[in-house]
Amino acid sequence: MSVATPSASQGLVQILLLEDEVHVATALQMVLREAGYQVAWAATGQRALELLAQTSFDLLLADLYLPDMDGLEVVRQARVQHPPVPVIVITGYSSLATALAALRLGTADYLEKPFTEEEITACIQRVLAGRGKDGGPRDNMPTPLLKY
Repeated sequence: MSVATPSASQGLVQILLLEDEVHVATALQMVLREAGYQVAWAATGQRALELLAQTSFDLLLADLYLPDMDGLEVVRQARVQHPPVPVIVITGYSSLATALAALRLGTADYLEKPFTEEEITACIQRVLAGRGKDGGPRDNMPTPLLKY
């Protein structure tokens, strides 16, 4: 399956990867860079929040189980501090409760580990395609079914 990469005219898409497992983070960074994305990595929630405060990211890819704080708390703080940044939650410990909590926080998508290279890159493309030029949702995007 061929994966379209970000075009040079659009500039490089910057993704913040929040993942505490080194082998998972290394593999994801390799896949995302091969797909044409710039990737910054944070192994803790606190580091991710620091990076979000310092750099303008196009996407946050966030694991839920972290050594220093709950990933949903990182998402909650990111939504307050940087509302236009879309968030994709990735987790190896999925449950209906965490999926609903993530959706209530306004995450763009929720992926269960393990996932394939094609699944993660397609998810990222889908989420980024739903953004307008200012980083917010496009006017023609459907309204979410869940109201918060």
